[in-house]
Amino acid sequence: MSPNHPLLLTTVLLLLLITSAAAKPPPPTPLVQRICKTTADYPLCVEALYADDRTPEADRYVMAFISVGLAYTNATGTRSYISGLAKDHTSRVDRMRLDRCGSDYDAAISRLEIAYNDLNSETYFGLASLSGEAARNATDCQAVFSKSTWRPLGNRNQVLLVLCQVIAYIGKSFTGGGD
Repeated sequence: MSPNHPLLLTTVLLLLLITSAAAKPPPPTPLVQRICKTTADYPLCVEALYADDRTPEADRYVMAFISVGLAYTNATGTRSYISGLAKDHTSRVDRMRLDRCGSDYDAAISRLEIAYNDLNSETYFGLASLSGEAARNATDCQAVFSKSTWRPLGNRNQVLLVLCQVIAYIGKSFTGGGD
């Protein structure tokens, strides 16, 4: 074995350690822990919230904006993705499923826009119900594919559902129904 192999191996291992250490998110803050424990998927909740750089320093108010923004971004991105899939799939059944999901996501986007306005006006009373409706839209879309082996949306519905649960929890905390 030449002397270069151990050096190369050491360098690669060092780079892997540095990369994996840099990729690990910080431990969840107490607020994130409290919020995510109320959702259906704690790890997914933490991962989704930490996609926003403001999360480690966020208070409840900023966390509300983060969660609504992330949910809206997820919903609009998923809606665009559904449109692209619908153009590429000629199967009548697949197109019907995608059209249904597209309608579900149109409704979810509308609810999230209203929720953002509610949050922005500091009234908060609609946050829980609006996010609940958007979550039901994601659940309805998921149900469309329940009897199919084709799962074109991956975990997008689940991410939206969890983010909507976060919005609902925070909304209730503003109006006396939670923390």
